[in-house]
Amino acid sequence: MRFQNTWKTRGICFALSYVVYYFMRDYVNQILFKLLFNDIIWNLTNNLVVDVIIFFMGLMIPINLLHEWIHGIGYRLFGGKVKYEFKGIYINAREISGISIHRSKFLLVLIAPLTVISLLSMLIPGWVGGMILLLNIFKSTGDILKIVYILKGDSNTYIVCKKNGFETVGEVSAVQLTFDNLDN
Repeated sequence: MRFQNTWKTRGICFALSYVVYYFMRDYVNQILFKLLFNDIIWNLTNNLVVDVIIFFMGLMIPINLLHEWIHGIGYRLFGGKVKYEFKGIYINAREISGISIHRSKFLLVLIAPLTVISLLSMLIPGWVGGMILLLNIFKSTGDILKIVYILKGDSNTYIVCKKNGFETVGEVSAVQLTFDNLDN
């Protein structure tokens, strides 16, 4: 089985973000109300929409960096090599060694940023912690989609990361892993 990041998967992630918003809309609206009516968002451009976008980008950039850095730590813990790729204001951690990672370990790599950043955001009081939590959940929709995809497969599969996604393979013996790594 193969998972590729396509416009279709991005659309699914957008829809998943909307579902998250729908169930958390009272909380989201409460935070936005506090931001807008307590003059927390700075008036930089005299255009409220542009100021809100700048504000959220200012929060999203460090959250994205931390999120991908946690993915990178997970890959390294399980023997992989990581390359960080910048795409506009976003960064992406990609495993580049081509090693096969057991499904349970790969699931840990995928869920780690959502778990760690969510727990850290609960230690930050007020609207800042709430915004970090929400933005990280929205950022993690791609990881959640990948987790759902992986859980549909066999529990003894391995994951091999590719340039634009990953591939699941059956049980891999230690001999195959050694020869596969020598070929790369």
